Amino acid sequence: MIVLKKVKFVLLLLLLLISGCVKIPPPDMSWYSTPKKGYSGVYFYQYKTGLLGSGFDVKFILDETMTMAKINTGEWAYFEVPAGNHKYRFRGGIVPLHFELDFVENQNYFFRGMLLDFFDQVTLTKDTVEIKEVIRNIESGHYKKVQ
Repeated sequence: MIVLKKVKFVLLLLLLLISGCVKIPPPDMSWYSTPKKGYSGVYFYQYKTGLLGSGFDVKFILDETMTMAKINTGEWAYFEVPAGNHKYRFRGGIVPLHFELDFVENQNYFFRGMLLDFFDQVTLTKDTVEIKEVIRNIESGHYKKVQ
């Protein structure tokens, strides 16, 4: 059992290293809202999963130290970050993993938070269909806004 977990962890690390080399720009979502000059908008959401995953908040951590938002199941937050290169925490835990991203001025980014093996995980959403579904859930009140 322990060996299987170690193999899964190594495979996850290899996948992250390989996928980190591929640069796919996120879709242009500037039509939805416009961040203030010099900033990028970040929508941070978590699927509504009921009790599953509701025991802990998922944090969006920027540049390894700044907690920008904390959300729980079925919640979302919006904040703005200065345009430019930043690291966001992809996975928490004993050895947190960070990804770099160039935040483009006046561009919006959508990140999905989740709990995975009791550690928070944050992924950049690039799928336009998923983003449109998230926007519908936000606008309809299905997701609750966190201040």
